[in-house]
Amino acid sequence: MNQKPDDIFTSRPEPSFSLLQLFYGVTLFAVGMALHNLTIPLSFLFLLAWVGAKANRDATLDMSKMMAAISAFIVVLYLVLVSSVRVRGDHGLAYCHNNVRQITLAIWNYETVHRELPKATFVSDTGIPYSWRVALLPQLDLRTVYDAYNFDEPWDSPANLKLLDAYPNPYYACTFQPDKRFANYKLVVGPGTAFDDTRPATKFGEISDGSSNTIAIVEDPTSTTPWTKPEDLTIDEAMKLMNDPPPHRNLHARKHSFHWDPPSMTIGFLDGHVDWYVPGHQPSVPREMFTCADGLTENWAHTFAEKRVRLPSMIRYDRFAVSFLYPVLAFLPAILAFFRPAAPLKSSPETTLP
Repeated sequence: MNQKPDDIFTSRPEPSFSLLQLFYGVTLFAVGMALHNLTIPLSFLFLLAWVGAKANRDATLDMSKMMAAISAFIVVLYLVLVSSVRVRGDHGLAYCHNNVRQITLAIWNYETVHRELPKATFVSDTGIPYSWRVALLPQLDLRTVYDAYNFDEPWDSPANLKLLDAYPNPYYACTFQPDKRFANYKLVVGPGTAFDDTRPATKFGEISDGSSNTIAIVEDPTSTTPWTKPEDLTIDEAMKLMNDPPPHRNLHARKHSFHWDPPSMTIGFLDGHVDWYVPGHQPSVPREMFTCADGLTENWAHTFAEKRVRLPSMIRYDRFAVSFLYPVLAFLPAILAFFRPAAPLKSSPETTLP
C-alpha cells in the first residue's frame, strides 16, 4: 500500500488555559474599563484575538503586536484629547454657581420691586415668621409654590411640611444634597450685615462698603435646614464654615482627566457675582467681608483673586497609573510570545509500508 500524503500531517499543541491566563484577561478588561469607554471594546477584541491565536506562537506574536499598537494609539489619543478637556464629575460646581446666581438675581429683582433688600426673616400679617427663601419664590418663577405656602401657619405646621415633599426646591439645594428638602444656600445675617432683622430692611444706597465687597450667600455643606425654615448663618458661623472646613469635606471637587481642583464652596456677593472659595488655599475671610458699612476690604478681595489664579491642582495619580498599566498589559502577550521558543511540530505515527 502506498502512503497517502494525508497520512502524514503536522499539528501544534491544543490551546490550554490556566487560572493565571484567566486572571490576565479579566485584569486587562478591568483596566480598560477604568481607563476610558474607548478601551472597553478594544480590550474585548484583543482578548478574542489572543484566545484565537494562543496555540500559534507566530500568530500570537503578530496579533499581539497589532492589538498592542492599536491600544497604545488609543491611550495616546486619550491623553491628548481627554486630558485637555474638563470631564464630568465636578460635583455640581457649575450647577451650584447657577443656583446662587439665580438667587442673587432674585434678590436684585426683589429690590427693584420693593426698593429694599429682602429681610432674612419676614413676619406675616398674623405675626408668623417665614424665610426669605419663601418670599423670593415669585422672583424665581415659582409662584405656584409661593401660593401653596400657608403664611398663617408656621413653617413646620402639617400643611407647610407637606409642601416640602410636594415641592422639592430646585434652587436652594446643592447637587451633593441627597435630601432636596434641605437648603444649602444661606444668607449671612446679624448686626452689621445687609440682612439684619433688628433694623429696617437695607437699601442699596446704605451699602457703603460696595456690593462687590460684601458676601451675602454662603454655601453650607453641612446643612440640615428645611428650605422653608427661617434659619441662616451668623457672621461667626459663616467664618467658621469658610475658614475651618468640616472634617468630611463635603465640598465641590472639580475633576479633570489627570488632576482635580482643591475642594471648594460657592459664595455669592451682593452685586450678583458668584465665586468659589477654597478653604486652606486662599486667605482667611475677615469679618469685614460680611458687613456692608464697616469699611472697604479691597486688599482682601485683591489677594483673594490672585490666590484663586494660583491654586494648586491635586494630581490624580490613579489616572496616570491606569494609563501606564493598560498598554503594558496590552504588550504583555507579545513580549512573552517573543521570548517563548516556538512549539515543536508533532508528527503523526508513520504508517508502516508493506
